[in-house]
Amino acid sequence: VTADRAFASTSAAQLRAALRAAARTKPDALVISALLPDAVKAIVGARRIAALKRVPLIGGNAFNAPGLYAQTHGAAQGAISGTAWIAGRGGAGSAAFAAAYKARFGTAPDQFAAQAYAGVLLLADALSRSGHHGGVVLRDALAATRNLPSILGTFSFDAGREPRYTPVVVQLRKGRQVAIG
Repeated sequence: VTADRAFASTSAAQLRAALRAAARTKPDALVISALLPDAVKAIVGARRIAALKRVPLIGGNAFNAPGLYAQTHGAAQGAISGTAWIAGRGGAGSAAFAAAYKARFGTAPDQFAAQAYAGVLLLADALSRSGHHGGVVLRDALAATRNLPSILGTFSFDAGREPRYTPVVVQLRKGRQVAIG
């Protein structure tokens, strides 16, 4: 880590100062941790600074938002992030989910739609195993989920109730997320 800079989302001057300070450190990559509107501003701003023009961009969920490439006018080209799901790379029922989603909504699903869908299926499975009880019985049934086939891949909760499945590292290429690594 060569620099850690913050900026107020309402201050273009603070963003420019933060990006310039980061550029002076000659980073190998620029990690942008921000919600979508601020991530767009940071990506576009970074690409306007000569020292950051070709530096790889790494981000979080904001980098998985539909339209990021278009909103940055292509400045997000090559951006890297982790995601729970991408079309064509999911687990059981992934292709059918993507086709049904597109037929219903007229657009391809994103990671967030896939996670919501998987969450409902996890809940349905836990309800079935709990005898359709709620409260503690349902909580425990969810916690006991192990190796459930889902569109996210094989899904489990560990002993600490943390989700366990294989995420995907993606790179934005011409507006499409492409799995890498």
